[in-house]
Amino acid sequence: MAHDVFISYSDEDKAVANKVLKGLESRGIDCWIAWRDAGYGPFAASIMRAIESSKVMVVILSGNANQSKWVALEVQNAVQNDVVIIPFRVENIDPIGAIAFLIRAANWVEALEPPIEEHIEKLSSWIKVVLGPEPPPEPKPSDEEEEEEDLGRASPRRRWSMVFVGSVLGLLVLVAAGILIAAHWTGRAPAVAPASPTAAALPTTPVETRVPPATTVAVDPTIPTPTSAQVLPASAELGDRWTRPVDGMEMVYVPAGSFEMGSEKESSEMPVRMVTLDEFWLDRTEVTSAQYLECVAAGACMPSEFADGTARNPRTDLPLHAPEQPVVGVSWFSAVAYCEWVGARLPTEAEWEYAARGPEGWEYPWGDENPTCDLANYSYLRGTFYTVVRDCVGASAPVGSYPDGASWVGALDMAGNVKEWVADWYGEYPEMSEANPIGPDIGERRVVRSVAWYNVDTNGGLRSARRSSMNPTSTGDHGTGIRCASSQKP
Repeated sequence: MAHDVFISYSDEDKAVANKVLKGLESRGIDCWIAWRDAGYGPFAASIMRAIESSKVMVVILSGNANQSKWVALEVQNAVQNDVVIIPFRVENIDPIGAIAFLIRAANWVEALEPPIEEHIEKLSSWIKVVLGPEPPPEPKPSDEEEEEEDLGRASPRRRWSMVFVGSVLGLLVLVAAGILIAAHWTGRAPAVAPASPTAAALPTTPVETRVPPATTVAVDPTIPTPTSAQVLPASAELGDRWTRPVDGMEMVYVPAGSFEMGSEKESSEMPVRMVTLDEFWLDRTEVTSAQYLECVAAGACMPSEFADGTARNPRTDLPLHAPEQPVVGVSWFSAVAYCEWVGARLPTEAEWEYAARGPEGWEYPWGDENPTCDLANYSYLRGTFYTVVRDCVGASAPVGSYPDGASWVGALDMAGNVKEWVADWYGEYPEMSEANPIGPDIGERRVVRSVAWYNVDTNGGLRSARRSSMNPTSTGDHGTGIRCASSQKP
């Protein structure tokens, strides 16, 4: 069900959020708020569906919101779904971290001084500007027309008049929508209300807004930012590589082709069907902790769950988050944010499997040979009756440590080391062949490919067709990381 407004807030600001809810709905604006509308079932999936079906997100901006992981994830999701974001600032603070990056270009409504009802009135007026004018009431029919309708006979003159009026109104709505879209949403920044609406659309009382100064975003000037010059080569062939300027990541070229996706080894991998893909580029390795920290310093990414980098495996005393190791402790949303920061995206599930298996449909990235610790980083069974778990390393290895395990396109670490987020919702495979599939339209969990250094290779766990899933908000894991893809053209 579509809503006008999604209200994003931290739990500590629930009282303020409820006042905003009551004030907006009393003014005829349909709102969605988690405590009332989430209902039963998976909470995260309900949140995401509500954001996707809303036109505007109101963020209760406070110190609590700055520290709320949920608020940051909700804002990220709103940006990805082109939802207009209007921050409602209730404390004299500036946004920090990922929230600062995502709303730094947006006007916000100040609500620092009481009474808050006055600020809600301004917020309501601003939202109505974004939503556009309501359709005018239908003109009251004349006595003659009412009589004809009562007799079941609409007058020809009225029918043609209604068609004409409807056409004009429809044209006006389309024009207004186009103007709003152009004014409210450019590039990757969140959409905002227009800075100078037409006189007819202006609220009666001017809305008090403020653009955050550049100094509110803690950006390291030495960190590179995406530029229009980051264009992939115009032509390439199998074996070609290209270095991404923003983070220094080397990407490998994956030519267009077809392969049989899935397997008959597990039910989640069935049915096997033919998939055809366009060409694309894929990160040669997983994103490192050092690279991800640059994104955090630039204000584009949320810190990892293990941002201090001190965690170690208590059994082996090996570090888990050294600069050259894959970044872990990141949600699906953080993975999306990183890839967008470098001008790329997450690979689809089909792209990931094709880059790992190739057109020959190998069991593993290196071929059909069973895994060994020379080919991948994982855990295995040995000892009497193969009941004792042993590790190849006992932690994630620095990226690119297993060149002998490279895939047919030269991608490294696609089996073991860490699991990797991909773009798709998790769901059953379709029966028919597909071209460039992107998975289900909606779901509750996102697909994760490969396995981590601590996973035991039982039942072919390192196979390239193997798939699993995680809650997209999950971050508390020492073994799930990021690999980006790109298919942009010059």
